[in-house]
Amino acid sequence: MNQTALITGATSGIGRATAETLAGLGFRLLVCGRREDRLRELAAQLQSRTDIHVLCFDVRNREAVNQAV
Repeated sequence: MNQTALITGATSGIGRATAETLAGLGFRLLVCGRREDRLRELAAQLQSRTDIHVLCFDVRNREAVNQAV
């Protein structure tokens, strides 16, 4: 599968569970969140299963979103 998913809030809860599930299905992932340490931890956990790229920003900050994307 060559699909890519952008997941916000990937550091915990539904966002993290979604990242784990989609990695298992072969999706390439762009994971976003405010806590870089948790994003890096998630990337380390999933990198053997899929391509994963980390973007650290708060989606409530429009300027940060524009810079990251």
